[in-house]
Amino acid sequence: ASILVLSIGSLCWLLAVIQLFMELRPQHEAIYSGMDIELTEDQEIAKAPLQALDIWLWLIGCIIGAWLLGLYITIPLWCFLYSSLHGSRWWVALILAVLCWAFLWGFCGHVLNMTFPEPVLPFEKWFRG
Repeated sequence: ASILVLSIGSLCWLLAVIQLFMELRPQHEAIYSGMDIELTEDQEIAKAPLQALDIWLWLIGCIIGAWLLGLYITIPLWCFLYSSLHGSRWWVALILAVLCWAFLWGFCGHVLNMTFPEPVLPFEKWFRG
């Protein structure tokens, strides 16, 4: 029963250590915008609220997609669309999407035996394996 806690906790611990080292490393000088988001010199202050809105719309779209289509379809599709529309090459976005699906299917589905809620639309059973 503790494999889920150990696997997620270990991953979070590793990510926290990486973030700590990134925070301690010298950064570029940031411009104060009055928001919680710090801007570098190549970003404009006027675009910061639009960038925050863009992030929120992507997250809301992911949640709605997971509700409608299920996680096995939504997460790889979201990863592909987000990375390809934000500057990645299509083949890099495709590799990331396949890796996301493989992680969901292999680690979450078969190693941890996690069950996800049934989606509203019945397409997920084709991708579950």
